[in-house]
Amino acid sequence: MTETTTPVYPAIAIAAYVQGTIVMLVIFKTTGAVESVSVVSGPEMHRAHSISYVRGWRANPFTGPRLCPIVVAFHRQGENRKLRVSVRLDLQRVIVTSPQILIQP
Repeated sequence: MTETTTPVYPAIAIAAYVQGTIVMLVIFKTTGAVESVSVVSGPEMHRAHSISYVRGWRANPFTGPRLCPIVVAFHRQGENRKLRVSVRLDLQRVIVTSPQILIQP
C-alpha cells in the first residue's frame, strides 16, 4: 500500500472537541487505484478529510477488484502528550491525532 496524501485533523473539529472513528468501504481497482469510497459511520466533521486521505492510497496491482473496510480514528492529544499525527496500525486501520498539544480548559 502506498500513500500519496497525509491525514488531516480538521481545525474546526479540534476547536469543537470532536473526535471519533470513521468507518468506510473502499473499492480498489485491479490497478490498485481507489475506485470508490463510501462512509458507513462516523462524525460528519471528519468524513471529508477521511475520504480525501483514503483516495490517495494505492494498493499493489492484483487480479480482481476488492472491497476493503477502512477505519480512520481521530483522537485529540491530551495536555503535555506528544504523539505522532498519524499511525497506521495495519493495512485497514489508521489513528490520527490532533497535530498540536492542546491545553484543556
